[in-house]
Amino acid sequence: MEDLEKKERILKAAMEEFSKKGFSGASTNEIAKEAGTAKGLIFHYFKDKENLYLETYKKAVNTLVEEFETFIAMSKEKNFFETLKEWSYKKLEFMAENPEVSDFMLTMLNLPKDMENQVLAEVKKIQSKNWAILFEKFQLLNLRKDLDPQIVFKFIIALFNGLGDMYLELYKGKPEKLKKDTEKIVKEADMILEILKHGILLD
Repeated sequence: MEDLEKKERILKAAMEEFSKKGFSGASTNEIAKEAGTAKGLIFHYFKDKENLYLETYKKAVNTLVEEFETFIAMSKEKNFFETLKEWSYKKLEFMAENPEVSDFMLTMLNLPKDMENQVLAEVKKIQSKNWAILFEKFQLLNLRKDLDPQIVFKFIIALFNGLGDMYLELYKGKPEKLKKDTEKIVKEADMILEILKHGILLD
């Protein structure tokens, strides 16, 4: 239990340090100081700075995944587009209430390419179950017969992930403004969903 508590303190301190300075600028000395532990203990638990970042990112993504799983359990009767719209709102709400998570996740945009690939691979593994749940809902849509369902699904998810990254960048360090603008952002998402629906569904 003591080891687990120490790891959690290190991960929390790492998230704060990486959020402020990015991967390259972050200092393991500062992380150790903030966590109230010896620097050597960081390397004992996490091997090196790269692995510490990766484990911190996995923790951030898992936090968001837990939110999604709670949300999806209460959304069984909703169709794909309703689920996507409401999850977009919940995700923005979560990010506004947990700015340390959203600011940290943005640091991936400035990682060295090899590390970025590692992070993306881990994120893909963590999120695969969630995408499978959404794809089940997607398959119930009255899709045009000339379209490949998997390609359309990937396009929609990539579009919303891209929009999410754009809003994270736009509102970095501005959680109160994000809360204030959430309704406006959701209206924009509504418009995009309408374009998607009328572009890919049968009349």
